[in-house]
Amino acid sequence: MKSEALKKFFKEYKGYLVDTDHTIYGADQYCTYLRKACAFLNLGEGFIEAIIAISDANVQAALCEHLMAKLCNEFKNTTDKALKKQISNYKSAVTALSEFLTHEDDGNDTILSLLPAVTLPCESVYDRKELFNIFKSRLVTQDRYYYDDGKCFPSRIINRIATKNKRKLYDTLILNTRFLYEADGDKFFVLREIDRLTIKTDGFVKIEVKGKEYDVYTEVWTDHKIVGYELLRVSSVRYISLDHMVSVHSKLIPFIDMRGELEKFSKHVMSYKRTVPDMTVSDFSSAYYNSHYGELSVDEMVLLDQILEFIDMLELLILHKSYNSSKNDSV
Repeated sequence: MKSEALKKFFKEYKGYLVDTDHTIYGADQYCTYLRKACAFLNLGEGFIEAIIAISDANVQAALCEHLMAKLCNEFKNTTDKALKKQISNYKSAVTALSEFLTHEDDGNDTILSLLPAVTLPCESVYDRKELFNIFKSRLVTQDRYYYDDGKCFPSRIINRIATKNKRKLYDTLILNTRFLYEADGDKFFVLREIDRLTIKTDGFVKIEVKGKEYDVYTEVWTDHKIVGYELLRVSSVRYISLDHMVSVHSKLIPFIDMRGELEKFSKHVMSYKRTVPDMTVSDFSSAYYNSHYGELSVDEMVLLDQILEFIDMLELLILHKSYNSSKNDSV
């Protein structure tokens, strides 16, 4: 019989997947893939229970990386196309698990470039679609509440409204994410040009563009100032951050004031957030469509047009997560 902790985990994991733009069917599939991944590796669901029972995010990440390493090894050692597809599905579910466990964690990875040579269990490879999905899951769960300004950009709620109206908001922004390939900040490829990204066994990150491999660099930040560039070196993809090149706050606050539907929506969400601090997307959705809030209703299509207009003003750059505390505007 499945434990209560495991039931709670799968309910929350599924909820996270739905919030990050998976269909209910797709979220159910990922739950199945995760269970099958553990069974395939003869670990059982007890391995998942062990992960969720640990409070240390770095230990959780290490266990997810162990799971991924074993799957990568199995993928490498089989020539069966059907099995490779199956393992790819398992890897996607484990990647989503790692993102789920850490998407609200502000802890930093040790900067590997400052350490002696290390060896990871195996290379981790992500194609463009996998990177797109990872980055999107971060963006659509990055809620921003600016209480001093009385304004917000509640990404989870916005994504729920966009999904209901079959609108794509983040695709262009994500596909234009910059990857620096030289240590000067001027030379970069964008995600739409990249075929795959590889974290080598020494932790250094490489990208492949038209059959050629390039190093990836990260800006180095100290005390809110950029002081140079270094080769990007990480222990897992969770430490590859999306950095907003210009502060979201500096762009969002004046923008909201000039866009009627977005301003109305922001006030509505902030009002509810103050009443229910721990509100979920479902909580808000129920209240939003309740007649009690009828006088505050917004034109959703106009709202989404204004949100897309704002998102089109943003630019993203790959940054090592350890520099978040110095830059303070990463996803």
